[in-house]
This record gives sequence, structure tokens and C-alpha cells, in this order.
Amino acid sequence: MRRLCGERAVAVVWHSARRLGLVLVCMAGTVVAQVSAADQFPVVEIDSLPNETILIDVGALDSCREASLPGAKCIPLDKMLGRNGRLANLRDIRWLLGTAGLTGAETIAIFSRADQDSRADKERDAATGIFFLAGQRKVLRLGNIPMQALSAKGAETALSRVSFYSAIVRTKHLVPAKAYSVKAEYLAEFIENLDQMMPETKFQWPVGFRS
Repeated sequence: MRRLCGERAVAVVWHSARRLGLVLVCMAGTVVAQVSAADQFPVVEIDSLPNETILIDVGALDSCREASLPGAKCIPLDKMLGRNGRLANLRDIRWLLGTAGLTGAETIAIFSRADQDSRADKERDAATGIFFLAGQRKVLRLGNIPMQALSAKGAETALSRVSFYSAIVRTKHLVPAKAYSVKAEYLAEFIENLDQMMPETKFQWPVGFRS
């Protein structure tokens, strides 16, 4: 089967309709081999970031403006998930990402410089969940960040959209919800479950807030 799957497998269609099933099996194998959801947001260190990665600081805006990683954009989690836990409309979130110059096609690295490491990881992973669901192509999560690396002021988003965020919302991971509020922990747990190779994991998002 492996020796037949590939360019030669496609060619056999022209010689025998009987082998069409083999071609379809090969195609199905290709789909199964695609990158899993968990591979979309690995934890990486600063010195191993791919070139042209965009840094996203999702901590408090004041903290980001005061000290962040060089070149980082300030997109606070509480702009997407209010302090009372009320989810923003996905349309508004995507508009917000456009004010940061994002289209969804970029590779981004998310971090938070919260005072407590556990809180920083929670903010980082909650924001990762939002970016992932919004359709961001590749989301990396930064691991330990030395304090001395926070040597620059983060850049705030623009007052209006400067790019059109055109990534496709990952609706297959969304299910309707009646409540309009959610804790950051729920988003972090959603990412943790996907990270544990549980592709069937869904996140409850208010129906009226998904368009």
C-alpha cells in the first residue's frame, strides 16, 4: 500500500477504474496524517522561535506598556475576556486582532508577564484558546521568560483596524452555549485537553457571539 500511495497511485485511475478505491484510500491516509490540533500551540523558549514570529503580550495593558519583550504587541486578555468573564463577540475579537495588524496567517508567540507564574500561564493559555478558535494559523506559547528580557515597551493596538483578519473560525471545536460568561480557566482547560491529543474537545461559545 505504501509503495502505491503517491503519484503512481493517481496514475492508475487512467488504467483501471477497479483501482480507484486504492487512490481514495491513499487520499484518506493523507488526511489522517495531517498535523493535529495540539501541534498548533506548542510551548517553546524565546531562543527557539522561528524567524518572523510575532510576539503577543496578553498580560495587563499597563504592564505591557511598561516592560515587555522587544517588538511585542499588547493584546490584553481582558479585551477579549472581560474581568467579569463575559466573552466578547468573535466578530469583535477578530476586529481587535486586525487593529494589531494581524490577518490570521502569521505565526504568533503568546506570553504574559503576570506577577505569579501560575496566573501568567493561565492568561497565556486562555488567550491561546481564543486565538486558536478565532482561526490563527499557528500559535506558539512562550515558556520561561527571564525578567531581563523584558527590556522594551509593548506596542498598543491601533484605534481602528489596519488589517483584515481573514482566518477561518474553527467552528468544529465550538458548541452552542446559553451562558455569556466563562472563566479563563475553562479556556486554559480546553487547550490542555487538545494538548493531550483529545481532538473531540469542544468549547462552549454563546451562539449569538459567534458571528
